[in-house]
Amino acid sequence: MDSAMDAWNVLKQNYAQPDDTRVCNLQFTLGNVTQGTQSVDTYFVELKGIWEEFRNYRPLPSCQYENCNPECFKKYTDQYKKDMVFRFLNGLNDSFSAVRSQIILMDPIPTLDKVYSLMLREEAQRNILFQTQPMLELSAMLAAANTKKKKTGRT
Repeated sequence: MDSAMDAWNVLKQNYAQPDDTRVCNLQFTLGNVTQGTQSVDTYFVELKGIWEEFRNYRPLPSCQYENCNPECFKKYTDQYKKDMVFRFLNGLNDSFSAVRSQIILMDPIPTLDKVYSLMLREEAQRNILFQTQPMLELSAMLAAANTKKKKTGRT
């Protein structure tokens, strides 16, 4: 190779080829990934990684003409971003259905980062409630036991 341009062209030829098999697999994975037992954070990172790899194979289109209407591309990217929000929401566990419904009713639909942040806060709030729940149940059981003891006359 005589120049950096030659090296670049060889690399481009070897590694920048479309790989329809990988694109097909990524689309399958993207359609099937769900939160499951993962935290919202872990699920989001997994989904984001798939999207990033997918964009390496299928970057967003750009207009190559002089008299392009930028509004056309903006509509396309806005819809693409909205679809990402919907995909994220649809993969969340059913326990998030109420929050998911509230977000879908928002106008305009929040950005993916905003939705992710809302879900993290929702999950954190649930974790706090989950941690205090056993203490509340124990307190309720002790109170019931004390009431029962008082009724039977034992102390």
